[in-house]
Amino acid sequence: METIDARLRPQDWPYERKDEPPNSPLLYVHLTMFSDGAVLAMSVPHVFADQGGLANIVKAWLAVIEGKTPPEMTGYKDDVLGGEKLSNVDVNQDGRIGRMRIRSKKDQALVIGRIALDLVKDRKEESRLVFLPIQVVQSLRDKARERLDGKHMLANEISNGDIITAIFTKLARINSESKYDISLSSTINDRIPQLQGEKGEGFVHNAVHYATANFAIKPSTELDDIALQNRRAVNKALEESDIKAGVNTLRELAKANQVMLICEPHHKLYSSSNWSGSWHGIDFTKAAPKSYDLSSHRKEMVVLGQSKTLKAPMRYRVVIMCRTSEGFWCDFAAPVETMALVDKFIRWDPSLGILLEEMESYGTSESRRAFKSNCGVPRSLSFSFMLQAKRGSRSEQ
Repeated sequence: METIDARLRPQDWPYERKDEPPNSPLLYVHLTMFSDGAVLAMSVPHVFADQGGLANIVKAWLAVIEGKTPPEMTGYKDDVLGGEKLSNVDVNQDGRIGRMRIRSKKDQALVIGRIALDLVKDRKEESRLVFLPIQVVQSLRDKARERLDGKHMLANEISNGDIITAIFTKLARINSESKYDISLSSTINDRIPQLQGEKGEGFVHNAVHYATANFAIKPSTELDDIALQNRRAVNKALEESDIKAGVNTLRELAKANQVMLICEPHHKLYSSSNWSGSWHGIDFTKAAPKSYDLSSHRKEMVVLGQSKTLKAPMRYRVVIMCRTSEGFWCDFAAPVETMALVDKFIRWDPSLGILLEEMESYGTSESRRAFKSNCGVPRSLSFSFMLQAKRGSRSEQ
């Protein structure tokens, strides 16, 4: 993403809010034209909008082009939550251990301290723009469902998102030699009850909820087990009472000025953000001139982006940026040594089937040492883009 950002985002755009000159615009837009395509770069402060909100802005533009009236901007004049003040909902913070919660100063110090030690140990990291073919993801999903069938009632609910989350949870610490506890979080988008239907279409600000699974993981933990843990957490987070408690906790975290890390002391953390659904249905041919031949072959839109401060570590999360008919585009990072091993792993088994079929063998120290030494020279994952490139904390697309 850094390579794409450097080539397609104008260099005079501010990357963070602190870099903004006086009276700078809220929204930056830049169009780069090619003979066979185009790139639309956008940048907006993350405090103003997330990817779902940015997509709603684009949808409103296209509605105007079609001669339609876009939905009224929700929350511009009135409180989004109306009369129901979710911040007044009683939430037992002790009952939210393992989820987003208000931590004690001791717990907060332990969580941040462990992350700081990790960053000191491995200061440098590398990022990859990873493309996962739809055939690979669906094959792993179907096999995971088969393996869980008869063992768990949620077997048939395992989704592509669960599988992708599980893949990167494994790859992020593929060089781990021991068992550890993990807090694995996923974003839940477009679920706030007050933001459904037309109100949701007119909402551009941040509106996420989080699902978190807490469990022990080791090198031999199979992909389907991780996917199941994520699915159970997501289903719990979809309950209306859980959404209300989550919104309440977010507000209280903001009031307490506490760092928003979903992790327990002595756990490792990882998270996935899936924004692929936000861009579904956007069609830029609505803006094409009448002379444009709509019957000709059209490339699919690819949405790529980031939302972080310039030096923020990226190794603790994966972002599923978009889905096309061919697969999923993901933003992934890891320490340098770990990424070298991931490169070897992908070269060794591009289908990723070993994450399901041979993990018991791979889970022994002897087999992992053999894997590390015998996989050959690492090969970088490919970088590619097609239509759109995203502002640090400003949110950039």
